[in-house]
Amino acid sequence: MMKRTLACSLLTLVLVSSSQAEAPVVVTEPSFNFGFVPQASTLTHTFWVKSTASEEVRITRFVPGCGCTKSSLPDSTIAPGDSVRLDIIFASGRFRGAVTKKPYFYTNLADERVAMGINAQVVNDTTKWAPIRFRPLKLDVSQFTTRPRTKAKFFLDNLSETDYEISLIYDAGRSFEVELPRKIKAGERVEGIVTILDDAIETSFEQSFTIELNDGLKTRLSLPITRMFRPPGALGQR
Repeated sequence: MMKRTLACSLLTLVLVSSSQAEAPVVVTEPSFNFGFVPQASTLTHTFWVKSTASEEVRITRFVPGCGCTKSSLPDSTIAPGDSVRLDIIFASGRFRGAVTKKPYFYTNLADERVAMGINAQVVNDTTKWAPIRFRPLKLDVSQFTTRPRTKAKFFLDNLSETDYEISLIYDAGRSFEVELPRKIKAGERVEGIVTILDDAIETSFEQSFTIELNDGLKTRLSLPITRMFRPPGALGQR
C-alpha cells in the first residue's frame, strides 16, 4: 500500500513538473508593490514576459480584472528565448486603503492564464504617509508654451526621528530620469529632480516612479508624473 501511494505521489510530481516545464512564457517578476499612492492618480509598472517555448508565442488576450487597470503591449509576439514588455496602468481613482489587482493574459500555446499582481495603499490624507511623504503628491511637467519644459522639482519630507536610505525603483522605458539623494536624515527635506528624456519631450504621458525605504518594512511610496504636451501649433499631438 505504501509503495502504491509513493508511486502515485511520484507520478503526480512528474506530471506537475512536466506541466510547469511546458509553460510557454513566464513573468520574470510577477508582482509589484506601489506602496502608498494618492487617490485620483495614474501609476504604471512594466512587467517582462519571457518565452520558454521552442516556437513563437503570441499573447492573444489580456484581462485587466477591472476598469481601473489597463495594459500597453508594444509587441504581442515573442520569439523563442526572447522577452517583451507589458506595461500595466493602474488608476487609483477613489479607492481607499489596501488595493490588490490581478490582471492576467492568455497565449496561443496554453489554455492556462498567466497572472500578475499589483498592490497599492491608496490614501487621501497625507498625514498617513509615514514616515516619508512626497511634496507635491503628484508632479505635473506639462508644457503649454513653445519654450521647452524638461525639468520639474519635487521634495521628500522625513516626518520621523530616524534617518533612512532611499532606493529608487523605476522601469526601463520610462519617459524621464530621476535625481534623488540616497539618504534622508530625521526631520529633513530633500530635493529631487525629474528630467524628461529627449525622445519624450514632444509627448504626453502619465507614468510614475517608486521609492523604497530601509525601515525594516521596506515601506514604498510612488509619485505619479503627468505631462501634457500642448504648445501652440501642436494641439492634438501625442
